[in-house]
Amino acid sequence: MSLEKSLSNWVDKIAKKIPGFNGYFRKEERRENDQRLREKS
Repeated sequence: MSLEKSLSNWVDKIAKKIPGFNGYFRKEERRENDQRLREKS
């Protein structure tokens, strides 16, 4: 695993523990997944 990827995962884990950020991350994940799905169609 690259250093950049491991740092990104570490920051994401910490940010998800901050109140209010978990919902933000879930919303962004849904947007990214929707975009990928639309690109494949």
